[in-house]
Amino acid sequence: MTGGLYIQCFGDFEVFYDGKPVASFTKRSKELLAYLVNKAGILCPVPEIRNTIFKYSSDSYIRVAKKDLVKVFSDIGQEDVLIKGWGVLGIDRKKVPCDYFDFLDGKPSAVNQYKGVYMAQYDWAQRNNLLKTGKKG
Repeated sequence: MTGGLYIQCFGDFEVFYDGKPVASFTKRSKELLAYLVNKAGILCPVPEIRNTIFKYSSDSYIRVAKKDLVKVFSDIGQEDVLIKGWGVLGIDRKKVPCDYFDFLDGKPSAVNQYKGVYMAQYDWAQRNNLLKTGKKG
């Protein structure tokens, strides 16, 4: 891992900047980012996000998570990684290196790196893991 931003999905989900984990995420903003990465660039409607990862939470809960996420990326000068629209969120997969994105693109190094564990700390990721079925994005 070299300098800049890097997202790891294999094993535990983690975000690195200049080779060090980004520690300023709140639990909910990091999970929101993990969900957006899992969707691999698809714009996600806020109700889908709420129903999948923030069940029984209000829209304000998601707004706070989004605000936290935007702040973290802004603080490290990477705010253009996020795609924000009216009622939707996404990630620009062309602007951030990620083992999962490399896997979806068929890069041999990522295919060989995957050992069957994907975003281990998130139950929804285990249920929705396309890697287990062999399907690609």
